[in-house]
Amino acid sequence: MTYLTFIALSFAAFSFITFAVVPFVTRPAMLFDKGPAHARMMGILICAVVAVAVLFALNPDHMTDLKPRFWEAAGLAGFSAIFWLPWYLFAFTRRANLVKEKL
Repeated sequence: MTYLTFIALSFAAFSFITFAVVPFVTRPAMLFDKGPAHARMMGILICAVVAVAVLFALNPDHMTDLKPRFWEAAGLAGFSAIFWLPWYLFAFTRRANLVKEKL
């Protein structure tokens, strides 16, 4: 069951990055207004905030105080970045090159 949950969450995360975050940050207005570095950082920030929020909501430890629960979720999101960050950077670079070629 643990493997199934991990696979389902990984698939959901990669789909969210591919079909929601990357198209949002690679729009021509965002990509060329402040530059590709700003758009790339904005996407990383969006992915990190969503990762912290999801891990905060799915945390099985029912702590009474929210501050330790948040920091635990932030640590888990930081660790999970080794999975989603390379995929985001690959998808962003590929999509940004396609947008540049169209213009």
